[in-house]
Amino acid sequence: MMRGSAGALLLACAGLAVGCSSDRGSLDISGATFMVVLYTDGTTFPCPATPGETCIGFVGKGDVQSAFQLNNLVIQDEIESFAPNYGDAFLFALDAADTYEFVCEWYTGPTQNRMRHEVTHRRHTGITAVIDGEPRSGPTQFTGFNLLALHEPEESGDAVPVVGGSCPGSQGTDGVIISVQLLSDGGDGGLFVTRTTTGEVARLDWP
Repeated sequence: MMRGSAGALLLACAGLAVGCSSDRGSLDISGATFMVVLYTDGTTFPCPATPGETCIGFVGKGDVQSAFQLNNLVIQDEIESFAPNYGDAFLFALDAADTYEFVCEWYTGPTQNRMRHEVTHRRHTGITAVIDGEPRSGPTQFTGFNLLALHEPEESGDAVPVVGGSCPGSQGTDGVIISVQLLSDGGDGGLFVTRTTTGEVARLDWP
């Protein structure tokens, strides 16, 4: 799900034998089992094992294996089946659902009418990802997925209400929205991965 402050690194680590650093350029993934790192504001850091390339995020192989309960041989063979476009084997995206409350006002003759409404606006943002490390490069194989860039969000659900906008339905010919409040930002959202071969979707542990 999209998170706010500019330049903030969002990091989740689980089951690690090493510490996790939030300093750009000092990310140590040696010995990591699970790791998810993501900038949503476009800030970049050096990809863990790809000199000269920068990322907005990194997902460790262990996270994807755990999400789909895959052993190393299965995930390795599955990714290699997409050669040379290894990154197409698993597709990453941010999903968010923002909930708004708004008040409509209209008049029936001299009578003022007001009604509250609640709507949900959804955003799906794909992420360009490539394999970090080379398949079949010895015992280390590959370490995970470099997340390179966010795509343009795909919007769905209810429209975002705006003050001065028209009221929905038949609430008065001249009904207008007089107030809007954001109730929840990104609720029920998160970072998701799709396993291309089966169409399965799993949520990753990203706060």
